Amino acid sequence: MKTDARVRYTKQAIRTAFLTLLARKPVAQITVTQLCEMAQINRATFYKHYQDPFDLLQQMEDESLLHLRDNVRQFATGPDVRRFLIRILEDLRSRHEEYTIMATPNADPDFPRRVSECLYREVAPKVGSSLPGLSDSQKRMVYRFLESGGSGLLNDWFEQGMKESPEEVSDMILRLSHAALAPFRR
Repeated sequence: MKTDARVRYTKQAIRTAFLTLLARKPVAQITVTQLCEMAQINRATFYKHYQDPFDLLQQMEDESLLHLRDNVRQFATGPDVRRFLIRILEDLRSRHEEYTIMATPNADPDFPRRVSECLYREVAPKVGSSLPGLSDSQKRMVYRFLESGGSGLLNDWFEQGMKESPEEVSDMILRLSHAALAPFRR
């Protein structure tokens, strides 16, 4: 089902206004009136798409997670892990502001955990299949170790202004991951 261009424009205006407000204050302090004024729409238009600011946040989170999951599924199944990582990093770079704001305490403090769990469900089995000598518990620990390091690396990349290219970051992630996994692959 294709969405009318006016509807897409309106929803984008609402979301842009919401992210602007969310960067400044918690979702609980954002009113529909503030959103409507900033997006230059009337209340009826807002309520045509969302119940309240919490519903808007939930829909944005759900769409982000679905987008992330689809990207991971599309590229994680192929043999080219580097290309997969580059694609994810390019997507993160293009949606950096949205992800960063949605991961702040002003939004849903549970969102980063939901991102982590989404990635775990999609990526952990692939990591685990490359470690046949380990128990399921050990595979989970190895994945969580890699995940923590990858998160730290990405946080640093974000904080430093994403100066390195997705290719450079991907190569660093792969080098560190291979080094960490090498003792288990003998």
